[in-house]
Amino acid sequence: MNNLTGNATVLKRVNRVRALNRLRFGGPASRAQLARATGLDAKTITNVIGELLRERLVTPREPNAVGRGRPAERLAINPDAAIGIGVDFGAGQVTVAAVDLEGNTRQRLREEFSAPKEARFLMRRAVAAVEQCIASLPPPQRRRLAGIGLAVPGILDRSGGIVRRAVNIPGFHNVPIVAEFQKRFSVPVVLEEASRAAALAEIWFGSGPRRRDFICLDLGYGIGMGVVHDGWLYRGANEMGGEIGHTIVQPGGARCTCGKRGCLETVASGKALGEAARKLPLKELGIESHGARAVSDAAGAGHEPARHTLTQAGRAIGMAVANVVNLFDPQQVILNGGLTKSGPLLIDAIRRTAASHMIHPRGRRCPIELSRLGDCAGALGAAMLPMRAYFEFDNIRL
Repeated sequence: MNNLTGNATVLKRVNRVRALNRLRFGGPASRAQLARATGLDAKTITNVIGELLRERLVTPREPNAVGRGRPAERLAINPDAAIGIGVDFGAGQVTVAAVDLEGNTRQRLREEFSAPKEARFLMRRAVAAVEQCIASLPPPQRRRLAGIGLAVPGILDRSGGIVRRAVNIPGFHNVPIVAEFQKRFSVPVVLEEASRAAALAEIWFGSGPRRRDFICLDLGYGIGMGVVHDGWLYRGANEMGGEIGHTIVQPGGARCTCGKRGCLETVASGKALGEAARKLPLKELGIESHGARAVSDAAGAGHEPARHTLTQAGRAIGMAVANVVNLFDPQQVILNGGLTKSGPLLIDAIRRTAASHMIHPRGRRCPIELSRLGDCAGALGAAMLPMRAYFEFDNIRL
């Protein structure tokens, strides 16, 4: 660990971040254990812990009675010290999650719609879901609400709190979404791109803490990607990093909602599979589902054209994954989003195609795994947005 020197206020913040992260990811610890883990001397750790105790960010736990003598006091994150609420917007869904400071999920709400909806409809439903989520929390937790995080797919002006354009959600064009939510809830509101929010969730709640370089592929109505390098999100010069759904896989192919032809989303997204579903004899097959789920159900029923459609989509995604792996050399690729429910036909095609086109240094293959976070990944990542100040400072986490 690097020993930092400089401004006393900066060092104080850094030391707090170090202590809180040791407790967040390592569990309860004594002052001596914290000092060893953070590289801080006994006096500094005593001052840091004293301040965190006064602010009720940490709390004493029962000591471990092991060995002789008086057991050392153990300290832990106080989960009730702060609550973050996250909202994940999708073309056909709104998901809300409340997370405490220790990373426990206190509430989850998800509403799915039978067809894609426009921005104002989704915002109304999101506001109602946030109100319901807050009302479900005990009064002490409501008073500790740190803020609301919003995860929206598309091109954003994060600093201005504006959704510039979300090609798969009509009406999200220059919408000052942060100001509108702040006006309604009077708490800090933070905006993030949806696929990057899902990648943040993997850092905080998934396999991310064990891996610092990974790719999170968000397979839903559209296709997005979060790139994590050395534990931090890659955004790009214009904050458009990760738009893998708009890379060209079929030159001159179908027109995409972005205006180009042959994008990955035109052949392998939930939207593309929904269009394919309209060509299937769903009534004859006794299938009542819609969109990508209908293709999956038809494939499960043995309908060969549906199986072919899913396999082709998996191959296109697998080729894109291979290109990303060859470019970034990640430790892992994580797949999440609604399309991952399409079953092994799609997932196996992704893995086989990616493996056959990856470069394998020293025989090592980059594993492609399904997210363990399910439908709430984006909302969980968004919920951590207003709470990251407790655990991060100027690209310092541990």
